[in-house]
Amino acid sequence: MMITYAQNREDVLLRRAFAWDYKGFYVDVGANDPIEYSVTKHFSIHGWRGINIEPHPELHRKLCEDRPHDINLNIGASDQHATLEYLECVSNLGLSTFSPTMADKLRQRDGLEFAGRSVPVRPLAEIFEEHVKGTIDFLKIDVEAHEREVISGNDWTRWRPRIVVVEATKPERWEPLLLEAGYLSAAFDGINLYYVRREEPELLGPLKAPLSCLDAWTPHTVQRSLDDHKTRADFFQRQFIQVDSELARYREIGPNALVIAHKLHGLSTRYPRLARACKRLAGLNAPSA
Repeated sequence: MMITYAQNREDVLLRRAFAWDYKGFYVDVGANDPIEYSVTKHFSIHGWRGINIEPHPELHRKLCEDRPHDINLNIGASDQHATLEYLECVSNLGLSTFSPTMADKLRQRDGLEFAGRSVPVRPLAEIFEEHVKGTIDFLKIDVEAHEREVISGNDWTRWRPRIVVVEATKPERWEPLLLEAGYLSAAFDGINLYYVRREEPELLGPLKAPLSCLDAWTPHTVQRSLDDHKTRADFFQRQFIQVDSELARYREIGPNALVIAHKLHGLSTRYPRLARACKRLAGLNAPSA
């Protein structure tokens, strides 16, 4: 049973394209949280490594803690080497964007607040040149209306990820770039569009069918809840065993205790002064005047 972390089960669909024991390389542009809604968390747990690009400093810090073996970059990706205004959504970091148009739309439609901050950005081709040594198995892009700039920043003749997953925000702006670069449209999951490079058309098959019960997956939030319940159940079971053990011990000494009590009562009747002295020593009653 696969544990899925991605918001729309993107990791389940991607998992189909690779052998279970395969350990590949991913690039996550707009990585956000390393666990919640992460497309790459499942792969990281199973030995994959990659590059996480996240401009928000707190989310980048979390990525560094959770993915010490990855390359975690606290920058943005774009079509230039520059500094841009990054508009951080105050109430939902996942809606932060480099697009002023997107931010204005969310302000007017949903009343969201944004705080601007200057952030360095670099083209993907430059990032790949510095950090990638082999094949990129999949590239995921989730950048809230900055997709065209990210895609334009790659040299698609040199750096050709096997699978590309892009959140479908106005795909008419950027999809022609991928199609012209020799990528084949593979799937749409309701949120994201999937593409495979034309050199590997066989990858279309694993992606084109929608998710089903045959994929055998469980959301990590459900698994975490089950683990919490099991922990509590184990605790109460240990407490029950301890109480039952105590009761068994008292059941064993019960009859003997009654015999001893009868004998002590007999001795106190025969030797009252000795009984009173013993009680004083035991602190059972105050000495008589």
